[in-house]
Amino acid sequence: MKSHRISLLFTFLVSFSLSCPAYELVRVRLLTGQQSVNILCAETTSLYDPSTAQDIAVTPSFAEYSITPSDQGLRLIQTSIDGGGFSFNLPYEVVIEPRGNGTVSVNGREYRGSIFIKLKNGGVQLLDVINIISIDDYVRGTVKAEISPDWPEEMIKAHVVAARTYVFYQMQNRAELDFDVESGIMSQVYWGVNGEDSASNRLVSETAGEYLVYRDAVAQVFYHSCCGGYTEDSMDVWGISIPYITNVRCPFCRNSPRYSWEKKFSTGQIQEALKKNGIDIGKILGIYLLKKSRTERVQELSIKGAGGEKKMSGDSFRRIMGYSVIPSTMFTVEQKVRDELIFRGRGYGHGVGLCQWGAKEMAVNGYDYKEILKFYFPGTKVKKLTND
Repeated sequence: MKSHRISLLFTFLVSFSLSCPAYELVRVRLLTGQQSVNILCAETTSLYDPSTAQDIAVTPSFAEYSITPSDQGLRLIQTSIDGGGFSFNLPYEVVIEPRGNGTVSVNGREYRGSIFIKLKNGGVQLLDVINIISIDDYVRGTVKAEISPDWPEEMIKAHVVAARTYVFYQMQNRAELDFDVESGIMSQVYWGVNGEDSASNRLVSETAGEYLVYRDAVAQVFYHSCCGGYTEDSMDVWGISIPYITNVRCPFCRNSPRYSWEKKFSTGQIQEALKKNGIDIGKILGIYLLKKSRTERVQELSIKGAGGEKKMSGDSFRRIMGYSVIPSTMFTVEQKVRDELIFRGRGYGHGVGLCQWGAKEMAVNGYDYKEILKFYFPGTKVKKLTND
């Protein structure tokens, strides 16, 4: 048991062979910079020190407590309804591990696997919370968070294989960090047990061990909501050349509610968003698109203000305004009146890789999940890992 616990946290995959089984554990950073974390365990749970694999405490079923930073490391605090309770010190890192197949609730959200809580790097008294979980349990927790479980099964299978491939690639390249992926939009949105669905759970099991590969190596994959008619070349977005992530004409996503969109902003709204991000060029006079990719996505723009000019990438502008506020970088800008700018665009997301709405329509039209993945990632194939 002790050796298992040590491997749980500190043995991570560095290289990958297609002959190896895909039963590795993924580290999902759920929270960062927390002053306190509330824990609820439905079953008997062990708390142990990952540096020694020694038990610190065993909590009974439905134990509820909080963990906070302290000068000596971490501190567990349990308060009863009558105002009583107890507290005790913990080391700088602790793992909460249910006995059996139980789950752990962190700030009201339920997770499978184990919960690793540590002081945040940098010497500050704040907490990072990391979920240690099997790849497929992780993938199960992403489906409802990323797509509708009511979508066609072949589309969901395509998403599952893409999500599994995405996280495994990240595990290969983040071994030196405390975590492999975030639980939000910077990686894949992950809701834990709350993100699971019985039908999609079945599809995860049906595709167990399947990954997207290119020339016998796990592919680096991405996906987004709607491409607006063309997927984007990875080089044009992130400056990295990936041979199987290029411009793909996608006629399938027209039914997306974000296939085309229009947004109006006052110059004051844009000025305020810039100021919140440390950019103060005074009253906004205009926005000018300087460079576009082959798919008409904005690569560089200029914002002119009464107090100066600021050039930035289209993606930086989208981040400043809000990713849901400016749905994609495939847009034009028009200024009909002095203090108002009109943005007209297509698509939702970065446009790289699999288009979810396009994949949905492909499934409706009879394509299977392998055909869908091959369409968006030309030259790749789905391959099942074995013990051979």
